[in-house]
Amino acid sequence: MAKETQTPARNSGPAAGLDARVAFEVIAFVLGFAAYLYVVGWVANWLHLAAAHLPVDVVSSYSTARIVGDGLRTTALTGVAFTLLCLLAYAVSKPNWGKTGTDWRQIADNRGVLAAVTTRKVELPPIKPLRIGRRQKTESSPNDVQRQAHEAEQRGQDTESSGRADGRNELAAEAPAVDESSGSPGTTVEASSGTAHPSSTQTSEAWLRVIAGFSILTVAGVLAIVGAVVLGEWASRLLPILLAVVLFFGVAVALWRLGPLRWPRTHAVLWFFVWAAVLLASAPLGMLLLVAALISTFGGALARQERPGSIAAWIESPIPWALFATVALLGFAYQAIPPVSFPGAVLATTAGQERLGGYLDRSGGGVFLAECRQRVDATSKDERVLFLPASAVRDITVGGRAQVFDTGRRPSLLSLGTELLGLGETPTLIKPDLRPPSATCLGGVPDQTESAIGALGNVVADPRPRRPPHAEPGEPPIEQRGPKEKALVELARRYQPTLEVSAADRNWPVSLDAVLRELGPTRTPVCLEPAHKCPLSPEDLSSKAGSSSPTEYLQYPVRLKRDTSPTSQLDAFERGLGVTSPPTLERWLAEPAILEPWKTAQVYFYYAGVRATNKWPPATRDSRLPERLETLEYWFFYQYNYFPFAVRPNLMQDAPIAADRRDVDFHQGDWEHVDVLLDPTTHMPLWLYMARHSDEGLFIPWGSPPMVLDGTHTIIRAAFGGHPSYPPNCGPQPRAKIVGLSSDWLVCGPQFAFRAQTTPLVDLGRTTWGCWPGLFGEAFNGEERKSSGEPESVLDLKGFKLVPGPAAPLRQAENSDVCKGGANDASYAEEHRR
Repeated sequence: MAKETQTPARNSGPAAGLDARVAFEVIAFVLGFAAYLYVVGWVANWLHLAAAHLPVDVVSSYSTARIVGDGLRTTALTGVAFTLLCLLAYAVSKPNWGKTGTDWRQIADNRGVLAAVTTRKVELPPIKPLRIGRRQKTESSPNDVQRQAHEAEQRGQDTESSGRADGRNELAAEAPAVDESSGSPGTTVEASSGTAHPSSTQTSEAWLRVIAGFSILTVAGVLAIVGAVVLGEWASRLLPILLAVVLFFGVAVALWRLGPLRWPRTHAVLWFFVWAAVLLASAPLGMLLLVAALISTFGGALARQERPGSIAAWIESPIPWALFATVALLGFAYQAIPPVSFPGAVLATTAGQERLGGYLDRSGGGVFLAECRQRVDATSKDERVLFLPASAVRDITVGGRAQVFDTGRRPSLLSLGTELLGLGETPTLIKPDLRPPSATCLGGVPDQTESAIGALGNVVADPRPRRPPHAEPGEPPIEQRGPKEKALVELARRYQPTLEVSAADRNWPVSLDAVLRELGPTRTPVCLEPAHKCPLSPEDLSSKAGSSSPTEYLQYPVRLKRDTSPTSQLDAFERGLGVTSPPTLERWLAEPAILEPWKTAQVYFYYAGVRATNKWPPATRDSRLPERLETLEYWFFYQYNYFPFAVRPNLMQDAPIAADRRDVDFHQGDWEHVDVLLDPTTHMPLWLYMARHSDEGLFIPWGSPPMVLDGTHTIIRAAFGGHPSYPPNCGPQPRAKIVGLSSDWLVCGPQFAFRAQTTPLVDLGRTTWGCWPGLFGEAFNGEERKSSGEPESVLDLKGFKLVPGPAAPLRQAENSDVCKGGANDASYAEEHRR
């Protein structure tokens, strides 16, 4: 008997249609997500180029794979960040949820704070999420059932179909249990049917906690940012950070403990403040705040959505697309935050040239490279995109130091809107640095005018050394002392240091005569006060006994109480030398040799003979020092002094002027020095003493690290602004006197090198002013005059910013007894020298 074979019937009817629908929706979702990634990648690249002030039409040349990849990378990174933010928001709201959860539930249920306040007299019970798969029958009050029915009606739910879905109408009269003593949430039910939905309730409760946490974090963050920005206008960097931390945690704790309905008017004021910050903050920050504000304000709509139970339901639900939109907005805000960086690239052409810049893309038959020029404030200009066809490219290396672009412009969302409408730009009131500023255009292609004359690496030296050297203007060099003192001249010249000074400092060691020729913008000269004698020459500052007074001081044409800018001081100096149009600071840094500082550079020398080592400040002495040493003093006279008290460390090496935020210790006429200490018998060098800040100097054994020698000449680097002497190094040098809270800075950008072999050396003991009793700078009418022998005090807040000029070099530091008894006797100095 033959077997009957039965062919299974094909799926047909509603089930087959449902499977086809799900497959279609999945395919549509995948295609939609791919389109989403493309749009995100395209917009992110567009914003990145726009923030860098580069042509945005370059994006149209990018490959599709590049754009989709950037979209996927942006989505993944910001998705992770958003997930962490949600977890943080959930954690912030959870500890006090038993007391404040009801308030947030009322706000979500009533769709707003005001509506929640008006219905608060009917206390709604908190809701306790159920475990998945578990049902609990509870008793409910009529008010609860009425409230739930009202909610179901607002959601547009069909109570009859809800009851028929799975035979759950039997629970229509049941409602959540209320435990008012503990404040623990109960079970949510479908008001029309009384059916418990554990999964949906749990999702809703979690979303409410996330929304509550976002609200707390947003308000606390806005207040912290505003406080930090306001304080940052006049305080150092540390204080705004501390204030921001205190404000953030203080406001967050207050909101966490009190809940949103305790003071509804205050709540309204805070949210008005948040939305004002969204519009008036710099656009990237405004976008971030906008995302947080949208979640906090309209997130309740997502909290009221039931959790989908199938793939098709997820695709149809607004929840995933709302999340994708949120992630996209966060990604766009991140890409638009300046400064903007691109990977560094070195491109070798077939013509044998090299181009340095930011790598954009390799498509369209060539390579796109971004270039710019740096401004002195660490912003960029002349941004452009260079396209080199593949036939012109021999090799390209991507990596190394990133190329940074930053126009310095920080428009707000409101300003972008008004500009788009043609209404002009509005002010940006909140513009903190969300990313630390960086030196821009590193490795960019310089103009031909930027090639510094005689540059040796980062050191710019005199391209035309003069022999014998003579400053213009300046005193006769030490070589003119005569043949009888040839041995002393050779000794002084043998150990004269080579000095390096940052070109960004706008100061270098000069002659006194050059400083006395300074002229203000209205041709005001340097005057001797209080006699008001001007103009002056070095001979007017007499060391002769009885011809001068300790109350005298030099009044420079640029007064400190009116203008403390180093550039203003430099302009007055150059104006006095006949430079009618001093170069701008930007050109000065691009072309450091333009003013030829070697023409006016000069070092002073004083032979102190064999001196007891107890003459140096006690704080600086080294226990290894012998009792007596032969002393050669080398003095540097700088036009101006300022101490960078608050700086941006990451900018100090590449853009020190932009990094220098707050200065103190302003004074004119800055005397600094180093001593070469010899064996009294053999005249061989044993020690090097580098003076710093009155009593922070350091003794270094000759030839030992960190000392650096160029033959017999030690190399000295002056710290930025304040000019204390250090071995050649880079970076911060913490000051021990203030427990490392602030530092001297050795800036290793372009340096002026004043070589020992070519820089004039003048005998200080032969000058007419070596023991002049006055001050070499503004003294504020004598009101704040400080004794030349008194160490500076960081606790002297009154004199911490504006400081009187220094005393004569033979009246300070280890020379306190050179001008005997305070007498103005140059002959005594000469006798002591011998």
